[in-house]
Amino acid sequence: MPKQVNRIPGIKQLPTGAWQARLFHNGGEESRNFERLEDAERWKRNLKSELDRCAEGVERKKRKWVATFIDESGVYTRSFVDVDSANKWVARAELASEDGRPIDSESARIMFGEFVVEWKKGKLDISGKTLGTYNSQLKLYLLPKYGERKLTSITTSDIKKWVSSLVDDGVGPTTIRQSYRLLHQILQSALEDELIGRNPAVGVRLPKIASKSKEGLTAKELYALADECGPHRSLVIFLGAGGLRVNEALALRVEDFDLDARIVKVAHSWTTDEFGKKLRDENGEFIPGTTKTGEQREVPLDKNTIELFKPLLEGKSGRDWVFVGENGQALDYGFFRRKYFKPATEKLGMKNVVIHSLRHTAGSLLASLGAPIPEISKILGHSSAKMTLDVYGHAYPAQTAAWMDKLGDHITTENFS
Repeated sequence: MPKQVNRIPGIKQLPTGAWQARLFHNGGEESRNFERLEDAERWKRNLKSELDRCAEGVERKKRKWVATFIDESGVYTRSFVDVDSANKWVARAELASEDGRPIDSESARIMFGEFVVEWKKGKLDISGKTLGTYNSQLKLYLLPKYGERKLTSITTSDIKKWVSSLVDDGVGPTTIRQSYRLLHQILQSALEDELIGRNPAVGVRLPKIASKSKEGLTAKELYALADECGPHRSLVIFLGAGGLRVNEALALRVEDFDLDARIVKVAHSWTTDEFGKKLRDENGEFIPGTTKTGEQREVPLDKNTIELFKPLLEGKSGRDWVFVGENGQALDYGFFRRKYFKPATEKLGMKNVVIHSLRHTAGSLLASLGAPIPEISKILGHSSAKMTLDVYGHAYPAQTAAWMDKLGDHITTENFS
């Protein structure tokens, strides 16, 4: 039996006897069913004629005519039932833009605060702790300024004045930069959604942040601090020698250690939800989240650290916490900092030393010993080797002259031997 071919391209008869007309265009595929063949032909013929009459900036989407106009002030859109109305709107928008008059559109009515609500719903790839930080920055710095402003009305000049006002109000440069980055991210999303024509946050100068030393402690200082932390001496030494983030170390269980292979698996970290509360499972028990980068890593253990951990792991089951508090549960970071770490640094006169300084101790000591940047990056769990180089490059011993001598000797040997 020969293959059946539609007699009329784009129109076919359905088993019910009805006729289906189908047309492909830039907006996708569109079809409609009719009782009579004549009606199906007429619908398809009329739609093709309307598509041919589309002005620049008008297209067919979801059975509507969507008109889009773009100029330096933003992206403007409106939907219409018929193509002629869409064409006329584009023409009026062009004239309004030339005359400097406001352009009426759906996108021009969207407020910054309204857009932020939808933007946050799409942020599925960030932790609750990060979302909490975003909420704080929005509440304190962004929404009071831009919440009731239309997206298309925000200009680069506005943002420059906003940054200047934050400086005048005494807001720190780090906080200003963080709030600016959030604003930039939100406006970039609006640009990608074609709600604005450009990101007005681009090209704004920010206050400089004074560079802070990240030398870390010496080995002698590390052990002195560890001794002052009493029952948590092992934790301090481990942070200074292993370079883990403190909440990664506190989330370790016995099963994460393989002393025979001399490695510890770092897969979790204590974190919080957007309201600053620790995460809980369905039974209400506190549970750690993923690491800061969302990735697992294995950190090698040196012989001294292995001996340090043997008594900590002995007699415990695989699911037991390694570092425990007075209640037998996982040691809480805030409790450890307040009761042990801060009093110890004050007693030793270690100004500006915080728990994160222990992580810098590991990175700085590794760099001073000449460890390759990629290896330090793996140990510390940095997102990139560039970040490691930026932070610890200064800690490498100055060997420029020695390396140039080696290069000179090599070139001489290659050419004249």
